[in-house]
Amino acid sequence: MKVHVSDSELSLTYYNVGMLLGGAVFALIGFVLLAASGFTLELPGVMGVIFILIGLATILFWQRVQVSANKAGATVVLEAKGIIRKNKREFAFADVAAVRYVRFRSVNVNTTSRGRRSTSTSTHEEMQLILQTGEEVLVMNTRRVGGLLSMIGKSRVLKACEQLAEFMGVPLQNQSEGLVGANMFQRNQAFASAPAQQSTQPVIQQNPKN
Repeated sequence: MKVHVSDSELSLTYYNVGMLLGGAVFALIGFVLLAASGFTLELPGVMGVIFILIGLATILFWQRVQVSANKAGATVVLEAKGIIRKNKREFAFADVAAVRYVRFRSVNVNTTSRGRRSTSTSTHEEMQLILQTGEEVLVMNTRRVGGLLSMIGKSRVLKACEQLAEFMGVPLQNQSEGLVGANMFQRNQAFASAPAQQSTQPVIQQNPKN
């Protein structure tokens, strides 16, 4: 994440490098499995095709988030660019009631075909714009796998939220929550909006793993 602030402008750029690398790794593993099967549709080949499709889908849906705020025009522009998806929204400073920082931890429960379970803890962070209408605009989110160590130190997302709130002259809402249930679905659509007073709590579900 890169943030540049001057007297008149603020720019923030966020790349989800982990998502991009993860997609590349999945695609590479899939190609190796497919090659090992002699490019046939036997079991390793089918698994290879599945891995390749997951990897390519991850890469295709990857996005770079750009936040640009300008005091001269008193506007903030949110822009997400990817290979197949682009999204752009613009708001006047007067339309923004606050910048919200959200942090919570989740326990991911994975169950194998033999009934064995394993757990891992993830830390989720979000930057949101809260509009005067009550609408919640998701600007970005991140996910880090790890336990208490991932909660130590000041977050770059929190620092960016503080800088944006100060630049726009709006309050900062800091919502750092504790442990939240098992294997939750994280919102990953940049600039997704929730209607006023609607909960942004991710859905909790289990993830069977072979």
